[in-house]
Amino acid sequence: MTQKLTWLIAHHPAHLFIRTAEAFNAELNKRIPGQFEIEILSFKEYLEQRGDIPELAIRPAAVKGLEEGEATSTEDGAFVASDWKDVQTKWKAFFNGIRDKKIHLSQTQVTVIGSHLFQKFKTLDLPFLFRDHDHVSDTLDGPIGDRLLNEMGDATGVRGLGYTYSGGYRIIGSNEEINSLSDLADLEMVTTPNTQMTFRNIAKDAKGRVFKSIETNGDDAVTGAVETTYLRFTGKNILKTEHSMFMTSILVGDEFFNELNEEQQNAFRESAKVVAKLERKWSLEDAEKYEVEAESKGIKITQISQEETAQLQEAAPSDYEFLYSKEPAAQDLVNEIKNH
Repeated sequence: MTQKLTWLIAHHPAHLFIRTAEAFNAELNKRIPGQFEIEILSFKEYLEQRGDIPELAIRPAAVKGLEEGEATSTEDGAFVASDWKDVQTKWKAFFNGIRDKKIHLSQTQVTVIGSHLFQKFKTLDLPFLFRDHDHVSDTLDGPIGDRLLNEMGDATGVRGLGYTYSGGYRIIGSNEEINSLSDLADLEMVTTPNTQMTFRNIAKDAKGRVFKSIETNGDDAVTGAVETTYLRFTGKNILKTEHSMFMTSILVGDEFFNELNEEQQNAFRESAKVVAKLERKWSLEDAEKYEVEAESKGIKITQISQEETAQLQEAAPSDYEFLYSKEPAAQDLVNEIKNH
């Protein structure tokens, strides 16, 4: 008998995550035909059809005017997250839903996993951790990456199956004119938790924070900057910095996974590995297409200079030391990755 599973789409742009889920479903059915049927639901669809995790109505703190936000139901009290506690509430409920088998599979950001589930995952967000995309694949598709996924499963009840991008390299975006790192000094800037020390160091007057409010100038044009990716950015000016990978991971509930027989577990693992590589390839193709089309869409992309890259690299150790102070085990993982 075919078992019906739920794959929850946790982020926008939704189509990036839907194609991953669809590819996984197709790959799984090649290996174990007819055993599983995967239903793919957005947060909005899940809330409207089931409603048993109401916290999913909390919207993440995307920067309006610079990032594409998440669509949720407007009939269930959905609201914009106003502080860190709101965000914690949402992701705690999300991960509990995976543990409780309400959600069987999903794909979420490494930043979210590291902040709300398994702190060691924060390591993967660190600036200049990976030399290039080949280094990502060589490291995370092998024993180092597998061990980290299994450690998370054993510690949290939510197991990782593979590493995806859904964005590739992070960029710095703004509606203000930004032609160099020095232009960030006068702007409020939203950063991820594990790069904020770096940007505070290179732009002494900037206040890089997570979920920091940015003011508009009255016509919805945001006066500030955000660390994001091409495919989430909705503004007009970009600094191409290539400092950090915007990574995600395919997740499965540990209790559900342990109920599978050996053949099924292998099929899930193998399917996730194939799809993860494919998704990373798609993300790089998406980035190339974005760059080709940017000028015609009125978007200016400026590659930072080698001198500015060196400036960022010199500032990056502050984020490493901050993480080590909170998660000492991250230092061994960093050394393994950098030496691989």
